Amino acid sequence: MSLDQRATHHGSRHRLTPRWLAVVVLLMAGLAGCASYSGPPESRDLVVAASPRQVLAEGLTVLIERGFVIRHADLDLGRLDAMLATWPGYRLRLDALSTGDGATRLSVSGYRGRQPLAPESLDSLLAELAERLPSQQSIGL
Repeated sequence: MSLDQRATHHGSRHRLTPRWLAVVVLLMAGLAGCASYSGPPESRDLVVAASPRQVLAEGLTVLIERGFVIRHADLDLGRLDAMLATWPGYRLRLDALSTGDGATRLSVSGYRGRQPLAPESLDSLLAELAERLPSQQSIGL
């Protein structure tokens, strides 16, 4: 057998058949589906009779007591971001916006790992904040 025949014969053994190509494409599509974006998380809201600064200060205290690390807090923007470094990792976001009549709308949302938290999983946090702050009305509890 000449070198040219060996090279031709050797190359034909490693050719992908249509069946293997389909398996590779399906595997790649399945892996891409695992890394897809799940969208923004739903939030839970609460209206309280306090200023946005008071609401964020109390939210900061409650999150620290629960073991969260505050990553970002901006009183002017009315935003607080916190993380809990337990597996798979939790990230929460508190937004406090003035409603104009002396009240503040507190919105809480978060992620568990890369997946949005179910809104009902935030109820215990909102209940604790509602106990600490003068509440006008609950929305979504």
